[in-house]
Amino acid sequence: MAIGQSTALTDITSVLLKALRVTKSALANKYTQYIYSQITQKAPKVTGELIDKIGKDIILGNEVSIGRVVSRAIYSQAVEFGRTSPKVPPHGKNSRLRRWVIMVLGTDDLRVVRNIALAIAKRGIPGKHVFFNVWKEFVKELHTKLTRDIRECIRKYLNMLGYR
Repeated sequence: MAIGQSTALTDITSVLLKALRVTKSALANKYTQYIYSQITQKAPKVTGELIDKIGKDIILGNEVSIGRVVSRAIYSQAVEFGRTSPKVPPHGKNSRLRRWVIMVLGTDDLRVVRNIALAIAKRGIPGKHVFFNVWKEFVKELHTKLTRDIRECIRKYLNMLGYR
């Protein structure tokens, strides 16, 4: 291989590596935003507290970029996975269960709240599996999305640098 060819190959390789780094960051952002929007659309919206406490962040590293979508609501695990414990959920005057009863059933009667709490303790509640179902659907399409999006990002980056 001639010296000129070696230099050209090195230049192309460095440009492609830079394009891949830019692509990785762009895709981490894009996919995290997509998952976040799907979860917030599909999450239960009774009081709005659960959706208000769903957040996202992206950690960009040299080798790995991580996107996270998490809920900081205290009861988010019960919503996601359900509740099977025989333990009675909090049901006092300032409880989230009381706020839910007021919004859904339209009553402020603490006896109703207590009866619902006892029923939850006895029978449990099924999980909504919002995070899991969104992730499962996303993973089904991931290979197709990645292939398409990596090509598109690299093409845009190379065009921006003047490579056609």
